Amino acid sequence: MVSRIIKLLFPEKCLICGGVTLEDIPLCANCIDKFFGLFYEDCPACGQPRDDCACACGGGGFLFYFSSPASKACIARVKRSLTKEAAAFMAELVCGSLSGRKSFDLVAYPPRSKKNVSKYGFDQAKEIAEHIAKNLGIKTTSAIKRRKGKTEQKLLSASQRRKNALGLFYADEKELGGVSSVLLFDDIYTTGATIKACEASLRRAGVKQVKTFTLAYTPRKLKRRNKNKKAVPGAAKMTGRVFRYSPGG
Repeated sequence: MVSRIIKLLFPEKCLICGGVTLEDIPLCANCIDKFFGLFYEDCPACGQPRDDCACACGGGGFLFYFSSPASKACIARVKRSLTKEAAAFMAELVCGSLSGRKSFDLVAYPPRSKKNVSKYGFDQAKEIAEHIAKNLGIKTTSAIKRRKGKTEQKLLSASQRRKNALGLFYADEKELGGVSSVLLFDDIYTTGATIKACEASLRRAGVKQVKTFTLAYTPRKLKRRNKNKKAVPGAAKMTGRVFRYSPGG
């Protein structure tokens, strides 16, 4: 009863449209199927089903492709207005998609720039990573550091991102404490420059196994989507290779 009253006074906002929702998850009734339908979309680059797609090779694990309006709206809200409830929700989906989920010693993440932390009030990768670690029964680490004076990745071209990322991140070996296996999480894989640079920094610091995972993945060569493609009816109730999720479970 108390939680219901709190929800009425401080309602959660939908991760897709931003509208108020009283659902048990941060999605409104109109957007639930749109969101869960993302998990079953064919690759927007080659048009193949996800299991047959080779476009994501080397991209690590991810929840959905970054191409449709719904996927872009979701990531934008994760970056700009992520709540604790939404972070916990996304973390549960990530954990449900992981294979070998008990084999990690720590969860790491690329730190957000101080400028953006000050602007938005949070570090989205850190927030979700902490919930992932809690679900897995392990800890997060802030061992990956961001060097000062570097240009923000989002302001650069693909080739510039790769070059900039090489000197942008490093890992503190002492903070890692000699662990051998790390789950490296970030919100989006765009060119792969950030997460690959962070993975390399962890390996230089002595980590032997690094599993990367992002919420969204951008295929290298996007083609025009079929505009008439509809969301999967009842997708919120579906279970399969990507995740299992039941509100409140």
